[in-house]
Amino acid sequence: MREIKLTRANKSILLKALAPYYYRERALGHSTQEVGKLILKIDSLPANKKATFSTE
Repeated sequence: MREIKLTRANKSILLKALAPYYYRERALGHSTQEVGKLILKIDSLPANKKATFSTE
């Protein structure tokens, strides 16, 4: 489990980093469900709070 402070900049960087992976997997026909859930979770979190992420 990892805890990070989710600033606006960190949130933006995370979303921009996950987007190419999501679209590549989608183009290859692989499941994008897990990545999609992570993107939605990050997007829904408020900035300037600590967020905890696990490998689940």
